[in-house]
Amino acid sequence: MKNIWMHILKPKGIYAKWLVLFFLVGILYLTAQGHFAVAKQYLDIEALTFKTGKFEITAYMAIKALMTIIAVFWITAIITDVFENRVNKAKFIRMANRTIIVKIGQIIIYLIAGLIVLNIIGIDLTALTVFSGALGIGLGFGLQKIASNFISGLILMFEKSIEQDDL
Repeated sequence: MKNIWMHILKPKGIYAKWLVLFFLVGILYLTAQGHFAVAKQYLDIEALTFKTGKFEITAYMAIKALMTIIAVFWITAIITDVFENRVNKAKFIRMANRTIIVKIGQIIIYLIAGLIVLNIIGIDLTALTVFSGALGIGLGFGLQKIASNFISGLILMFEKSIEQDDL
């Protein structure tokens, strides 16, 4: 089951990339032609709306947000794959350094994609400051050992004392 989700979330191969491109172009075309207006009309009714104070989510907004997240992360997966291929073709860089460059690049690209998704969906990042602060403290205490090991691994690879696939 895990492999199925990985193939869906991170398409590999040239045919998958073309399929994602055609899917996104089709969605943009249908949106520009106004074909989603009927779906919006039916899904924006009061019965399918979740309200809390001034905040409300309609079924159309939820589906639109989900489709946006999927599309942006598909594009991001393709960008990281191209980035990884380009870095791995640079033979003048040691293998350990190439691996580190790829991992740091993937982290940065996915972080930017996450911020873009939040902006597209319309979530105000300033509203999340208190929540993200509390979450950061909780994760800081809970995942301290994992973060320490991650940073230690990066340091070891930068020091050139180990190579990729060393045991």
